Amino acid sequence: MARHRCVARRRRGEGRPGDLGLAGLKTANLYEGRDLAPTADLRAVIKGVLHDHLGLAERVLAETVFPDSTPVKAIKGLVG
Repeated sequence: MARHRCVARRRRGEGRPGDLGLAGLKTANLYEGRDLAPTADLRAVIKGVLHDHLGLAERVLAETVFPDSTPVKAIKGLVG
């Protein structure tokens, strides 16, 4: 909601350039000026889903599904 209000202000010419209305998020800090930079390895997310939903073992995920990905740990608890 805060971003929506900020966009509306910017369209009306209010607010500062680069101000998204959210603390710490200036245009200069965004990936390609619009998106948050990725902070998680997508393999960790997919490993977590495969582990929680299908019951695949960590070893299978690290060696077969995503070879050479042993350092990337599954994010568990994504599937309830």
